[in-house]
Amino acid sequence: MTKEQFITQANALCTESNVRSNAVKAPTDAASIDGFLAEQENIGKNVSEGVAALPAPADISAPVQKMLDGWKAELALIATAREKIAGGEDATTAVQAITTEAKTLSADVKVAAKEAGLTECAK
Repeated sequence: MTKEQFITQANALCTESNVRSNAVKAPTDAASIDGFLAEQENIGKNVSEGVAALPAPADISAPVQKMLDGWKAELALIATAREKIAGGEDATTAVQAITTEAKTLSADVKVAAKEAGLTECAK
């Protein structure tokens, strides 16, 4: 796979993910937070697995791997929050506990995606 083909296919996956993610209704109260997280987790897993299945060209493999690692860490944070909610912790508190780290990871993912030329994954 050429670099251009990889970028085109990865960006297409990210575009689809962005559209799906933006269509998810934001939680309006604590009771709807877990459902929101579940949908975002599913979308995140789909795009991460899709991009990981593409053979990244050697010259951009490092930033692509950094992006994938960042997504994996973000998904782990979501899973942690969902586990806490399932265990009875207040949903708002569970989300607040991961927010700072999630923002840092998201920023790092965007930098790596831009470095790899994946403009749609950097959104």
